Amino acid sequence: MNYQPPRLIIVTALIALTAAALNAAAFTSIDELGKWLSAQPANTADKPYTITLNVPDLTGIANTLNTNKTKYVNLDLFGNTFTSIGHETFYNCASLTSVIIPNSVTSIGNYAFHSCNKLVSITIPASVTSIGRNAFGDCSSLTSVTIPAGVTSIMAWSFSYCDNLTSITIPAGVTNIGEWAFLGCASLTNVTIPAGVTSIKEEAFSRCSNLTAINVAAQNTAYTAQDGILYNKNKTTVIKYPEGKNDGAFVIPDSVTSIGVSAFENCVYLSGVTIPAGVTSIGVYAFGNCKKLTGITIPAGVTTIGIYAFSYCNNLTSATFNGTVDSRNFGVGHDKYGLFYSSFNGDLHEIFYATDKTNGTPGTYTTTTPVGKVSKWTKKT
Repeated sequence: MNYQPPRLIIVTALIALTAAALNAAAFTSIDELGKWLSAQPANTADKPYTITLNVPDLTGIANTLNTNKTKYVNLDLFGNTFTSIGHETFYNCASLTSVIIPNSVTSIGNYAFHSCNKLVSITIPASVTSIGRNAFGDCSSLTSVTIPAGVTSIMAWSFSYCDNLTSITIPAGVTNIGEWAFLGCASLTNVTIPAGVTSIKEEAFSRCSNLTAINVAAQNTAYTAQDGILYNKNKTTVIKYPEGKNDGAFVIPDSVTSIGVSAFENCVYLSGVTIPAGVTSIGVYAFGNCKKLTGITIPAGVTTIGIYAFSYCNNLTSATFNGTVDSRNFGVGHDKYGLFYSSFNGDLHEIFYATDKTNGTPGTYTTTTPVGKVSKWTKKT
């Protein structure tokens, strides 16, 4: 008697295999991956192909994925043995939706994932000790990142403009947070600075419009936080005032002698600020784009005001100077291209200083058009 195989089981298995093949595939070369992707129908970001890639290195991966921009992929690199993801490896890979990095990797290079704007999740193994500058910049769909414990420095621009990044875990080993590291992370609501951080560079948390709480580990010897406002340990410098705080007017503590770069930039709810007499310097962009700020009084001890310190303050119509500022330190001038820079919008620098660039006299200066190069300021008599 001839044995008849169970056809239904075979057909069912073939259907399952075909469906799996459409959604998952494994490759041992990037060229092979490219040919396969080119043969597949277009898909969407919420229905990506799951790709397992086992290769000695990732040379050419960006070009391969960018050639197939409508072929969205989840990329699983687990099991590979290469030790680094180099400079611009996945730069502008708009088809990459998730990636699992193998635990052989110890470094992620500059711009490695920059502009991967469909990247929702990434698994970074504990083996990684170095993440380069701008590595995840402009990854606008990335929602959360856990930085491995071995990382000691968050480089400049690392997570800038990750618009949907809601949480970030900074490990205890980090000692440095670079310039613009989290610039423009508009969905980030709170951040904790570990005890070991001794350096936070300029604008590290600038334009984080929903950041309302900045916390510092109790044993941190370099920084302190009060009501979500970040200071240096002795509260002599304002590092960052959270842009999302709706506090109206704010009195800067008397201990403060310096207002840092971008300290109050984009604080659109700030309707007034009292600067204590001990302040001697106001940094670049310190109050830039504080749209509700109507007046400002500069104490007599201030000797330096950075460029753009009060730029784009749409309602700032009164500026009172209780002392004089050396014209060389007022933050005004033209660069070699003829571009104009000033602490305030308009011609206040020309009014505050005589035509021979000697120091101007104390007083209150007003304008009816506070924004733009054509703003004309006059001294109240």
